[in-house]
Amino acid sequence: MEYSNSKGLVWYACYGSNMLEDRFRRYILGGKIGGTDHVEPGCDDKTLPLESHPLAIPYPLYFAGYSPRWGGTSGAFVDLRMEDAKSRFTLAKMYLIKTIQFLEVVKQENDQNSAVHVDFKKLVRDGSYNFDASGAYGKAIHVGKFSGIECVTFTSAAGMDRMPIGKPSEAYLRVIMSGLRETWNLGAEKIADYLISKPGVAGNYGLQQLLDMQKVKMRAR
Repeated sequence: MEYSNSKGLVWYACYGSNMLEDRFRRYILGGKIGGTDHVEPGCDDKTLPLESHPLAIPYPLYFAGYSPRWGGTSGAFVDLRMEDAKSRFTLAKMYLIKTIQFLEVVKQENDQNSAVHVDFKKLVRDGSYNFDASGAYGKAIHVGKFSGIECVTFTSAAGMDRMPIGKPSEAYLRVIMSGLRETWNLGAEKIADYLISKPGVAGNYGLQQLLDMQKVKMRAR
């Protein structure tokens, strides 16, 4: 679908817990999701996404750092290096939202009080853009262009080689699993197979653990 006011819109590509739309809506509307007591303030503009679609992005997924939102366990990132092997692509979801909402989502992800600025012209031209962020997510990546609208995501500016790989919480993984099921219509075994080799999950969770986790559904509230 083409939009007449496309200049004010952006596709936001997400690859972690935001793939579950109930969870992503907390960043738009405010509130919290099951598995965490962290309350999101939401965006000033409460308009819900106009569209959403599955998307595979050519950057490998890993878990690292410290996320106070998920009890101090590690969060999801994509590495800055593009992967050639199709099997290493990260499964994601893209939401069509307003550009100002995207900036507010980044602000909330980083638990910042000050506004986030991204030079979208430089981002599209160079493929990535480092912005001033005190939190974990300090680099925007240009993913592509769909229906005439730019698609972007964000990750750590440090890259996987300089990030402390760590174990994600079960609550966090459950939300990601629910998002994968909702977005990609995957069964439990395929979801477990997808996650088990990711840095941070590998060596910390077994296949049966990942299967058992999917029996518990997390809901926003």
